[in-house]
Amino acid sequence: MRVAYLINQYPAVSHTFIRREIHALERLGVSVDRIALRGWNIPLVDSVDLAERVLTRYVLKGGVVPLLGAALSTAVSKPMAFLRALKLAWGMSRQSEKRFPVHVAYLLEACVIKKWMQQSGATHLHAHFATNPAEVAMLVRALGGAPYSFTAHGSDIMDRPAQVGLAETVG
Repeated sequence: MRVAYLINQYPAVSHTFIRREIHALERLGVSVDRIALRGWNIPLVDSVDLAERVLTRYVLKGGVVPLLGAALSTAVSKPMAFLRALKLAWGMSRQSEKRFPVHVAYLLEACVIKKWMQQSGATHLHAHFATNPAEVAMLVRALGGAPYSFTAHGSDIMDRPAQVGLAETVG
């Protein structure tokens, strides 16, 4: 079994619990692809975190060109799925404090992640935090990607539950 983990920033000192969870899955024989939006350049001192950084792929590290390339490729190869995901991003923006272009950026990230998961053979996407990682995971699924799950932490849903779009991401 191969799964992908999606986290905003990884590794991080405050995400030791995620690292432990990944390592526990690997001890059980599950292959885990680590995907983070950012975090490739944050200072780290723990040797285990430094090793995790090497194992992690960063969606935003390459800049805008790979994002646009993945989106164009997806829009051409799966136009209906792309439009469905774009509509979903629009709906999420309507209930969010963040404007529509931010949700389009999430869609571009989803296009990259879907491609990476197809390449690696990952059959499930797990997002940590019910904020933008959960929305990106939902968009990956809308694009025809793997099923997803996410872990909602207290601050995710207690601080601004309307922004999270919990009904849609749980859907």
